[in-house]
Amino acid sequence: LATLDQLTQGRAVVHLISGGFDAEQRKHGDYEPKARRYARTSEFIDLLRRAWTEKAPFSHDGEFYKFDDFGPGFATYSGEPVPISIGGQSDEAFEIGAAKADWFTFNAGESIEQVGRDIARVHGIAANAGRPDPRICVTFRPIVAATDEQAWEKAFDYAAKAGQSAEAFRALFLGKSTVVAPESAGGQRQQEYAAAHEGYDRASWSGIIRATGGAGGASTALVGSYETVAAAILDQVDAGASIVSIRGFDILNDVVDYGQNLLPLVRQEIAHRTATGQRSDLQKKASGFHDPQFIAAYERAAYAASAGYSDNESSQIGASA
Repeated sequence: LATLDQLTQGRAVVHLISGGFDAEQRKHGDYEPKARRYARTSEFIDLLRRAWTEKAPFSHDGEFYKFDDFGPGFATYSGEPVPISIGGQSDEAFEIGAAKADWFTFNAGESIEQVGRDIARVHGIAANAGRPDPRICVTFRPIVAATDEQAWEKAFDYAAKAGQSAEAFRALFLGKSTVVAPESAGGQRQQEYAAAHEGYDRASWSGIIRATGGAGGASTALVGSYETVAAAILDQVDAGASIVSIRGFDILNDVVDYGQNLLPLVRQEIAHRTATGQRSDLQKKASGFHDPQFIAAYERAAYAASAGYSDNESSQIGASA
């Protein structure tokens, strides 16, 4: 990790995963229960930071690790520890992540209001631990096009593939052929929220989560035109996110599309705020579930891809919005 940080001139970040599925952990010979895994992560973080900063060999005799006269380790580019990221929504994730990590990551499978409450919880735990507030990272899968209508057609095309052959869809997009009920608190919360809310906030859509049964982790989509989704990303920034991680389904083409059409709008707004201290009118003018035309575009796409969607599912968007 220190070498990677040197090669990238200080751009490395390490995301530590304590393990969300007991069965997956056992495949790697790890039989510790969840609480113990997070305790092990906490001890590991302390050792990582010492390995990057100690100037002389050091020994350790802890609950999970024991060694004599290690090091000194390799220095990072800045001489400071590589930033450490932890995510999750269990009590253990909050306690260890907020108290020890530099970044705290959310799957963003719930409303902005709920994420705001979770951010406040993270900040409170960090303050009690005498640590600065971790940077907040949220993760989405934008589904974008030149217009809201085209974006919804693309979104329901993905969902239709899942409805016609859920197994093929999961294998194509998630690398899994079967659905395993999530054991992690974050996965369970995301799945429960998706079951009750198909569309929410400005442009958040849980259709992919519904189609795959919650497999694949962070699959909350932001659906709409480039302007709509740029505004939705900025809504997350306004709610407290300092890092917004995005990935799509058509991997290469989405990267090109995001880079050419979506990210410039976000960067332009951030630059405007930095220069003026004020927001532009991008978010005010952008569409979303508050806009009847946006909902109409959703409904037309849902109707066109109605195979696999019940009338009850299609009607939930009005209540959610």
